[in-house]
Amino acid sequence: MINFKLLPQYYSSYSFRDLFYSLRNIKKENDHSHISKFLNNSEIYFTNYARTSLRLALSSLNLKKGAKVGVQAFTCHTVFEAIVKADMEPVFIDIDKTFTLDFKDLKKKVSLGNIKIAFELDLKPIRVFNFIKNFDNSFGVNYDLGNSAFYGYYFNNEKIYFSRVINIHLKDRNQLGYSVPFGKGKAEFDNLFKYIKKIKYKNLFILQSYIPKKIGSKTHTLKNLEFIKQFYDKKK
Repeated sequence: MINFKLLPQYYSSYSFRDLFYSLRNIKKENDHSHISKFLNNSEIYFTNYARTSLRLALSSLNLKKGAKVGVQAFTCHTVFEAIVKADMEPVFIDIDKTFTLDFKDLKKKVSLGNIKIAFELDLKPIRVFNFIKNFDNSFGVNYDLGNSAFYGYYFNNEKIYFSRVINIHLKDRNQLGYSVPFGKGKAEFDNLFKYIKKIKYKNLFILQSYIPKKIGSKTHTLKNLEFIKQFYDKKK
């Protein structure tokens, strides 16, 4: 079955290579039972590009046509295109002199309601703690396990701000190196899962994993889920 939402709709600024590889990605597999058993949603798609994933994620929210989506003005233009292709309107948030999102402008332009905004910060743990305490609970931290491994941060030191973590990127990396398959780098999976089980973490996870070309995304995603499951199955 063809999922027409995955048909490439790119401007001429994209390369032919992007277009070609996207065409390989429009067929929705009928059998996702090997992954569905880990998830509560039967709508599963594999995409080659983040811009495609972003557009699908926005479309899945079932917002009204023309809904406004806040986005930092200084970012990749494909983010803006994904919003437009999802029939929504980007609301550009200004940046400050460090090219970082201006939080005063954010508060002016975005009414959060029940929405939470997560900051992904590559700062030392104490600096993350001192940063996030300046914001109310409409804001939280996106914790990236792989990036912490890259910078050589110890998880025991990162617990200081974990009460404000609302999303976790599961990724493995070597210190000052590239992303690697789960379990092959320096990411502290065991310590992370022991702690989040202890505090009964109920928020989000994203598998942001390295995919070896020879294996493919479907097979490796299943392998990653099995790798994560072993930590949940541990009694201690």
